[in-house]
Amino acid sequence: MTVETKAKPDEKPAKITSKPCNRVKIAAPYAYVEELVVSSPNERNWRGIFIALLVIVAVLGLIIFSIVLVSPPEEGPRTKGNKPSLEDIFIKLPPPARFNGTWLTESEFVYKDEHGGVTLYNADNLTTRIIMTNSTFRQYDAADFRISNDLRYVLLICEVTKMYKYTTLAKYYIYEIQTRIRKPLSPKELDDKAPFLQYASWSPDGTAVVFVYNNDIYYKPKVEKDLVCRITNTGKQNILYNGVPDWLYENEILRTSHTVWFSPNSLYLLYITFNDTAVGEYKYPWYESNNPKITYPKVKSFRFPTVETPNPEVTVWMVNLTRPKYLFPVELKPTNSVETGSYITSASFLGEQNVAIIWLNRHQNVSVILTCKPRYNYNCTDSITKIPIGVVVAPAQFEAPGRGCSPTHDGDSIYCKHCPPARRTCLDEQAVTVANSQLGSGYGVEADSVTSSRPPLNSILPCIFCADGTINPVSSTRNRALRFHHVFLCYLTSAPFICSILISNSDMNDN
Repeated sequence: MTVETKAKPDEKPAKITSKPCNRVKIAAPYAYVEELVVSSPNERNWRGIFIALLVIVAVLGLIIFSIVLVSPPEEGPRTKGNKPSLEDIFIKLPPPARFNGTWLTESEFVYKDEHGGVTLYNADNLTTRIIMTNSTFRQYDAADFRISNDLRYVLLICEVTKMYKYTTLAKYYIYEIQTRIRKPLSPKELDDKAPFLQYASWSPDGTAVVFVYNNDIYYKPKVEKDLVCRITNTGKQNILYNGVPDWLYENEILRTSHTVWFSPNSLYLLYITFNDTAVGEYKYPWYESNNPKITYPKVKSFRFPTVETPNPEVTVWMVNLTRPKYLFPVELKPTNSVETGSYITSASFLGEQNVAIIWLNRHQNVSVILTCKPRYNYNCTDSITKIPIGVVVAPAQFEAPGRGCSPTHDGDSIYCKHCPPARRTCLDEQAVTVANSQLGSGYGVEADSVTSSRPPLNSILPCIFCADGTINPVSSTRNRALRFHHVFLCYLTSAPFICSILISNSDMNDN
């Protein structure tokens, strides 16, 4: 750095030499002031925006709080739980809650109570008595039960597998209520394992059991003993059925899980055999939904007759159970009035030994009722032959001792009343009755007039029953025979049709 000094006029200027130094630049005062003026307004705007946002948030919070405070509480969704799946629809879940009671006597029935136990209800004195607690069902994981009429034993039904609409496979155990001992029900004597059975039921006296295994019928005469008697040995899977219906009769005709019945005195057994050998086979693919590893379907089949193809061959059998070691089924052959290929719509006991069978031709316009009695070696005879005036769809429902039939309702207005079981009206053997529930009265018609469009005037009998359920006396000139009416005719239009068929069973108890 060099600094020159100003010398006087007579002196030379002097030079002062020094080492260079760092220059320092000093900003002017006005520059700093200008910078302060520019930055100060920006700082105040950000602060104002922040405050404004806080105010807005506070106002919104107050509004939301007010809405929540004033609004009523939420009731929740209209539907709760899981949504129904396609599988739930196909397997018809959940099932409706139905009454599960079973009558044992004229005044007592058993049912499964709300706690899961078995309770006996007496309708005479309106009292209940616990037969079994729910602990037994939980212990053996029983899905259902069937109790004997003497209240000593219970059939515990476990591991139920549904086959078709009515038939099932299940394991059955005989449970003694007093001793709490459980034994498996098996076709093998002294078997400690319970196989899957197609059906099992108590005898009316509660001492014997009949069951179906692999399409064959077995009989256990004493549940406390080991003896098991095999009644049939012709059963074949998907071909020949004893005591259980095939696919056609199960789903379309009888609509039941079994075709074997005890007589009221437990001394006889009635069963039906279905032979599907000549029936065409229908095959369909079946996918196993429970096993994801199986990607290919199985091929299942059932036999089902189509138009102009053979129907199942149906045979009705009767067995005398008085000598369990010598059981010989007797065939109840149809008469010549029954056409080939006809259906059986009903088979039941009338009284202690007599049997009634209803046959229906393939065109379903002719029905034949057969009665089979032991005094004729169970050779069936025609009780009512060929009634070609309609389709019979509902079999007669007989009162337990076999003295009469229960009412049958056809349509919305016609109520075909049967004669009360405790009363025998003075009617001809060929007399019939019909009632209209709206009119509340009934009249009798001669069966000989069924071929005409309307009953002739001279065939109208006095009022047999009225709206209050009482029976008016019939003219004394018509008391030649005490019979129940055979057929109910309903005259809704100009042409008559059959509501229901009854059987004259006033002489059925004659052996």
